[in-house]
Order: sequence, then C-alpha cells, then structure tokens
Amino acid sequence: NGLANVRKLLTDDRIATALWNTTVLMVVSLPIIMVGSFMLGYFLNLKLPGHRVLRVIMFIPALISLSSLGMLFVAVLGPEGLINGALDQFGLHSLVTTWLADPSWALPSLIGVTIWSGLGFTSILFAARLQSIDEEIYAAAELDGANHWTKMWRIAFPICREYFGVLTMLQYLWNLFGSAGLVLLLTKGGPDQATSTLSWLVYRFSFTANQIGYSQTIGLLLFVLGIFGLVIIRSVF
Repeated sequence: NGLANVRKLLTDDRIATALWNTTVLMVVSLPIIMVGSFMLGYFLNLKLPGHRVLRVIMFIPALISLSSLGMLFVAVLGPEGLINGALDQFGLHSLVTTWLADPSWALPSLIGVTIWSGLGFTSILFAARLQSIDEEIYAAAELDGANHWTKMWRIAFPICREYFGVLTMLQYLWNLFGSAGLVLLLTKGGPDQATSTLSWLVYRFSFTANQIGYSQTIGLLLFVLGIFGLVIIRSVF
C-alpha cells in the first residue's frame, strides 16, 4: 500500500543515491546553462559577422530528437568515440577511458550532455528578450565608459531579471523531470547506479520492474522537489 511504499522509499539506498545524483546534476548544470546562455544571448545581439549562422547552430539541439541526441553522444563518448580518438591523436593515451562506463566519469559526462542540450536553445530565448532593450540605454552607458561586461550585467540583466527567473524555472523542470531520457539512452543508470536519477527510477520501476505503486511514490517525491525548487527560484528572482 501507499504507506509501505513511503517507508520503503525512506530506507532505500537506491533513492538516496538517485537523490544525490539528481542534486549534483541540478547544482552543476543549471547555473552553467543559465549564466552561459545569458552571455551567449547578449553576444548574439551584438550582431557580429556570422551571427545568423551561429543562431542556427545553437538551435540544433532543440531540433534533433532525444534518440538522435543519444546516438550523437554515444558516438562522441563511446570507447571508439570522438573524444578518445582525439586523445589518441595527441598522444594522450593515458587519458583514454570509457566515459559512459567509468564510475568516475559517467555522471560528469551526463552533466556535459545536459549542458550542451540546454545551452543553445536557452541562449536563443535570451537573445529574443534582449532585442527589446532600447539601444539608447546602451549608448548612454557607453558615454559613461561602460564596457560590454558592464552593460551585460549592470544593464541587461536587471532589465531581464524576471525573464531570467522564468527561464531558470523552466530549465530546472526540464532537467529535473527530463533526465530519464538521457540516462536511458546513454547509461541506463549505470555503472553501479552512478548516473541513476529520480526521474530515471520513476521510469525503471514503472516500465522495467513493474512496481507501479513504488514508481508513483518516487514521482510524488519528484513533484515535491519540483515545487520546492520553483519556490526557491521564484524567491531569488
């Protein structure tokens, strides 16, 4: 019953591991995605030569399917993948490893894929918002000696603060609930639960272990974490 599932959840080491992995994933990837995408969005609005091509390139992660994304990074991070091939070419054989099967590198690899998949699309959204800022504001700041760094964080960011908060909440939810897809395609929670996340356990217990009730209990925990995170982000921004 429900109470039995709750008691099981509180004493299940797999839940503790998945909660830790989920926390690390969120704490590392979310700030990098948000700060990096804001800076890239500002850079795109400078309209330097080639900025239209760059917009298309950065939109690619949003255009390809999740399965294609998984295949792409299996090719990049696999034993015979792009990274290991490049390390071999430069004579760094000691650094070659099975990135997705190494307990020390599996979670960082998953975080890297998460950052790559979220950075470009979010930066395009920021670029669209930053376009609405009146150029005269920037011009006035330049007369006072402001450089791009100052204009980015002392002018553009305060104007877009609420929008920044909204995108942070959306990215938080995407990463919290959407990590199961990448885990399924890249590592299946391994090696030895090194990349097991809460959303992955919801999928695993529901569709693989056929423990629907326990899966729903984990889903409830995930929902509570989602609400808790949104409240914190809202209070900050």
